[in-house]
Amino acid sequence: MVNPGSPAKVFDKISTRKVMLFDVLIKSYVNNHWFDDSLLLFKVMVNGGGCSPDHDTYPCVLKACFCSDNLSFKLQVHKDLPKDRLDFDLFVRSGLIPVYRKYLCLLEARRVLLLLQVSSGDVI
Repeated sequence: MVNPGSPAKVFDKISTRKVMLFDVLIKSYVNNHWFDDSLLLFKVMVNGGGCSPDHDTYPCVLKACFCSDNLSFKLQVHKDLPKDRLDFDLFVRSGLIPVYRKYLCLLEARRVLLLLQVSSGDVI
């Protein structure tokens, strides 16, 4: 099995980091159940990584929050969505619902679901 630090060594050598590179590494960490590593990389991305998260970043980060039991990080991610203009993205909002359900924030989950129905007419 690959150590989570191995891909990071290659990533660290890349001088110009694009959002796609962050997304690929975050998704790889999530797919390999290295949830805390994916959240740490997301922190690097938003705190001086040179690019902003996009509609592909947030669903993976929300899954990492869900699987790592990191409610405080999830709340911060949700707070940052309007800043990145992704607060009404269908896939991003759909990723919020299971996280809220897990932490029994059912009123917030319902609010997100209702906003999804109003803004898109469809729910994933």
